[in-house]
Amino acid sequence: MKVETQIKTLLKLLSQGIFEKEHILAMALLSAIAGESIFLLGPPGTAKSLVARRLKMAFKDCRSFEYLMSRFSTPDEIFGPVSISMLKNEDRYERVVDGFLPTATIVFLDEIWKASPSIQNALLTAINEKIFQNGRDTIHLPMKGLIAASNELPAEDEGLEALWDRFLVRMVSNCINSEASFYKMIRQGTSQDPVLPGNCLIDDELFNSWQQDIDKVEISDEICYAVTSMRKRMKEETKKEESESNEMVAKSEPLLFQSGSRGPLKHLKENTYGNSYFWLKNDMDVIEYKGTVFFCDQKTNALMLGDCSDRSKCITIPLAEGGSLVVNRENIGDLLDAITMFSQEDRGRII
Repeated sequence: MKVETQIKTLLKLLSQGIFEKEHILAMALLSAIAGESIFLLGPPGTAKSLVARRLKMAFKDCRSFEYLMSRFSTPDEIFGPVSISMLKNEDRYERVVDGFLPTATIVFLDEIWKASPSIQNALLTAINEKIFQNGRDTIHLPMKGLIAASNELPAEDEGLEALWDRFLVRMVSNCINSEASFYKMIRQGTSQDPVLPGNCLIDDELFNSWQQDIDKVEISDEICYAVTSMRKRMKEETKKEESESNEMVAKSEPLLFQSGSRGPLKHLKENTYGNSYFWLKNDMDVIEYKGTVFFCDQKTNALMLGDCSDRSKCITIPLAEGGSLVVNRENIGDLLDAITMFSQEDRGRII
């Protein structure tokens, strides 16, 4: 099965019975394949844990672990209890990790910010380096994805900054907004887990091949300018020095590679946005690139440049990966100034 067909079928099946969370599922899957962790912020009852349970279904022979944190949680409950027999008979301090986080493929940790300092310290290494120190032995974790959730942001001055920084992808899981979706939810009855055919599942061989493909993806101008835009916005919003965000920017590149126009998982990005360039937009539905400003019309999946109210004065160009580019004829010069924002195939269509 082609990657495009597999990903689209997989996301369609995983989204059954879940409303207005398709983009979160897509990003959770992308994060897992890119080797990153994702944090979900939202009130109780917004399907945060359901997203994690559905994500584990995407992987063949997946083992999952989930836990609700509290101020009284101990490392034994997350990483496994200490083996009394090993301690008594061999004088070795080791944990029985089977069935706990160190042996899980997909991990879900709810109320993550309530974790004690001892749990936080172990999680830092587990998330960042995918290893766990079990006594004298170092365990390389099979963890593909970690989803953390909370209904609050980490409190300041409680030493949670390092753990917060480990979550490259952070999303808000809101309540259902559309009345139509709400009616569908209350009418569907008890939601059943979907049945996924075996040829849709991601096995270890396919997962590892995608990991290797990351290094083969060309770093295009589109990627470089996207990273520059991210760095600029992070500096503006966090008011930190550039050096403090370098690690996060570097960690973001595998995500961009996997979902970029030439990456193996580009269809995840297409699933989230109807236009293949909308992922570059800001909160005002605007993309600013080299001084040229594009407006993102999500109703028509069109990327617009200039006054497009009168379409007879505009040129409409279908884009290779979805959506269209609408340009007022008077703004052709501005479009050429921003031509490097587009993929090689779209540049050919534009020219």
